[in-house]
Amino acid sequence: MSTIIILLFQCSILAYAFIGGVFLAFSEFIMRSLAMTGGHGGIEAMQVINREVFPWVFMTLFLSLAAVSGSM
Repeated sequence: MSTIIILLFQCSILAYAFIGGVFLAFSEFIMRSLAMTGGHGGIEAMQVINREVFPWVFMTLFLSLAAVSGSM
């Protein structure tokens, strides 16, 4: 295999690990913490999270991984 393909594989593996970590953290820690705050506290906390998160970074990485997976 060429060096470019191997580098692409390695970068995609790291990106998949990052995406998996984000999903794990959200489902395990953030959702459990929001459930413990009660109704109004959880809503306010989620609104702050939605304003502070960088959706373009996550979606760019997520969609580019779909394209890379389809081409492999």
